Amino acid sequence: KTSISIKNLKKNYYISVVDNGKGFDTKQSNEFNRQSGYGLFSIVERMESINGKFKIKSKTGKGTHAVLVIPVKS
Repeated sequence: KTSISIKNLKKNYYISVVDNGKGFDTKQSNEFNRQSGYGLFSIVERMESINGKFKIKSKTGKGTHAVLVIPVKS
């Protein structure tokens, strides 16, 4: 099961994606790079290019929670 929520709070959009899938061990990949998964690496690069943030929490067997913070243009 996957849940997605989008909120607009003042100067940022917050996109939250939560799933109850197999998850993964974040300790094995302390930073996102091409070896840990090109998809995650690409998200980090894109968020940095727009001064956004990307946070992810996951545990093996416990699912994953990712949050993207996207600045709203004024």
